[in-house]
Amino acid sequence: MDWGAFFFLLALAALAGLYLALPILRRQGRQVTAAEQERSALLARREQVLDTLTELEFDFHTGKVDETYYQARRQALMQAAATILKRLDEIRPSAPPKERLQPRRSRRDMLSHADPDDAIEALLAARRRARAGQKAAGFCPHCGAPVLESDRFCPHCGAPLQS
Repeated sequence: MDWGAFFFLLALAALAGLYLALPILRRQGRQVTAAEQERSALLARREQVLDTLTELEFDFHTGKVDETYYQARRQALMQAAATILKRLDEIRPSAPPKERLQPRRSRRDMLSHADPDDAIEALLAARRRARAGQKAAGFCPHCGAPVLESDRFCPHCGAPLQS
């Protein structure tokens, strides 16, 4: 290996390391407040309680758990969930402004002020809604994908469809 190539790779690695460490060196990170940390912990606990409740319901319906245990455990889980939800409701008003709902914009505003990818996604969603009401005409003779009456080409493989 040539010494010039070695030093070039070493310099490239140093630049990559500096680029990756730059946000840490500038301390651009955001400090998490105690309220945000508590809210995150409550959301995690809520998910845990909901998962436990789902598993308990499944176990009861499959006959793994008797009814007395099921009723007692379900009542305790429901009480824990209610306590968590009350605490989340108390914390929510102090949430940062970006988490609050923004006023709804019209489709024209969304298409004109959003980035191009959002505009494309909005158009695709509108096309999907329009296609949802159309009737299926059968299947593509080339690939077997379902096609609609209005399709002239297969949406999956692009083969021309006979009318």
